[in-house]
Amino acid sequence: MKYFIVENLSKIIVKLIKDTRAGTLKWDDDSTYVESGEDRIIGKPYSATLNGQILRIYKYRHKHYTDFDQFNWSESYRIEFIDVEGNSEWIFPNTSSIGDL
Repeated sequence: MKYFIVENLSKIIVKLIKDTRAGTLKWDDDSTYVESGEDRIIGKPYSATLNGQILRIYKYRHKHYTDFDQFNWSESYRIEFIDVEGNSEWIFPNTSSIGDL
């Protein structure tokens, strides 16, 4: 898995949004996604290739624990780099601007 520091995450997300709107970044249905753990996907995942790297974005539901055995369901968006087999290589830090993408 790749690890690196992402500075200016908002600028990166804004760039992805602009490229998507301009049609230079095209998103396709992603059939490689497999649910794991307690996360549950909502809707369809999508993937796009950017500079030789594959990005995947999706909305998911996850448990937010309020105590050891008590939780609420929360919804978030996730964007990540994946390999050609669909395995996650690096997950972007969570930010609300991902939902705008």
